[in-house]
Amino acid sequence: MPTLKAYEILREVDVVAPIRLYKNDRDTMLHVLSVEILDVLSPEGGRAILKIWGSINRTLEPGDRISLGPTPFLNIRIEGEVIYVDKLSNQVSIRITRMASIPQVRVGEVATQNMITVTPQDTIIKAASLMESFNIRGLPVIENEKLVGIITQTDILRAVKDDKINGLVRDYMTSPPVTIRHDDTLFDAIKTMEKYNVGRLLVTNERGKLIGIVTKTDILRFIAGIKRK
Repeated sequence: MPTLKAYEILREVDVVAPIRLYKNDRDTMLHVLSVEILDVLSPEGGRAILKIWGSINRTLEPGDRISLGPTPFLNIRIEGEVIYVDKLSNQVSIRITRMASIPQVRVGEVATQNMITVTPQDTIIKAASLMESFNIRGLPVIENEKLVGIITQTDILRAVKDDKINGLVRDYMTSPPVTIRHDDTLFDAIKTMEKYNVGRLLVTNERGKLIGIVTKTDILRFIAGIKRK
């Protein structure tokens, strides 16, 4: 049990991990050192005080739309509107417009493992039929037990537009596919989807072997606590 004096000393230790601050989705080159959240239950929206590292003199003004995060450890992302800028203390008061936390969960815990696959030599019409039968929007492409690509509904539509419904998967699949490790986090998955503008990722193990697939819907269902039927 710590003594009162020890507790007071510990409270004075300010351990921080700087987080980039964005204004109107653009990097301000400023860093947030700490976030103090106030009256989060207010019907008008919670407020927060941000301690900033860097010069805020000509960067932030009341009314600016800012965002930061996700924060380390808790993976919290905050969006808000600047209310007041204290240039002497380098602190900014904001009204929180949106705050979300992404669970610290590994991709492998959310991914679908019983996958339907096709080969590069399969036809587009076969891939389309499988997607319809199993109500899925993307199929991993396997050749000689190795992952070589992915074909999606968008690729099927391209083939239909080209009047190549009897064409081969290899001519329309995406190769190499965008993948993610099973031990990466859900936030890693979201960032990867955003970076490559895709709605699903193929999940691999340490040896690069395909073990599952995770979609935006899977992640949203998990965060919302909705179980698969």
